[in-house]
Amino acid sequence: MTEPTQPENLRLMTLTAHPHDVTYTLGTSAHHIERGDSVTVVCLSDGVTTHDEELEDEMRKPASERRAEILERPRSEQAKRKQHELERVCAVFGIEDARVLPFPDHPLGSSPELMDVLTDIFHEIRPHVVIAHAPYNYPYRNMTSLWDQDHALAGQLVSQALQRVAQPDGRRERSPLHVAQIYYIGVEFGWTDIDLFVDISDQVARRIEA
Repeated sequence: MTEPTQPENLRLMTLTAHPHDVTYTLGTSAHHIERGDSVTVVCLSDGVTTHDEELEDEMRKPASERRAEILERPRSEQAKRKQHELERVCAVFGIEDARVLPFPDHPLGSSPELMDVLTDIFHEIRPHVVIAHAPYNYPYRNMTSLWDQDHALAGQLVSQALQRVAQPDGRRERSPLHVAQIYYIGVEFGWTDIDLFVDISDQVARRIEA
């Protein structure tokens, strides 16, 4: 029996709830880019509600000093801004394929449309390795990010999509996909829960730039 061989270059896919969350994974992604692997970043929502820092700063001002162009900015305009920011940050780490799906956040909802898009992307990229949010959380860890249900929901949606693509395509057009390895973003766990650490100290300068 022939032993399965590892491909020379891997295809890595990172999936997060919001564009802002990608920063947790960029150091690891850069290591893969440097070894010749391909990296695709997919954000399941536009992240406008959760991470609009400019609006948050504006709301801290006295009501009389708040700028109407910020308060009344259309969601579509902010979504484009988020996409542009994501592309710029990913480019710092050598990532060229960065995608923001056109779905709202907070809460991130499941829909047939979102699941279809995720399924299509998995079949398109056919990743060997996936990095995503865990499909559960630990609110008792007193970590505020864990109260953001979008992260756990994103993990659940990714898990559902992976189960879906592992089955024969209903149209009998696409081969089943079995991802070799799935890793959960460690920032959402307590130190004693993490069983894998990646040293990204060589990426500190890029992280600061991003």
